[in-house]
Amino acid sequence: MTIEALPITVINNFMRGDSCAIGQFRTDGEYLYLNNDAIAYRDQFGECFRIDQPTATPPPKEPIFDRVVALFTWPFIASWLGITIIYLIIVNIF
Repeated sequence: MTIEALPITVINNFMRGDSCAIGQFRTDGEYLYLNNDAIAYRDQFGECFRIDQPTATPPPKEPIFDRVVALFTWPFIASWLGITIIYLIIVNIF
């Protein structure tokens, strides 16, 4: 594996928002790529940010208490809404 330095021309064009490609580095003005993997992002205000590549780590699970509350909350809301609609229909018919 050969490590090459990021060419100054590519850096300058990336900072200006222009497109450029030299070797394994390229930019479309918004993203800076290394071997077609984005390594930096330039927003509309000209600020540059490093892009962290995704990892195989799964997202954290929500606590069990939240799941239990959601499990009992939705049926209660649905039944209350159903009973209210039935009541309004009966009151307006009779």
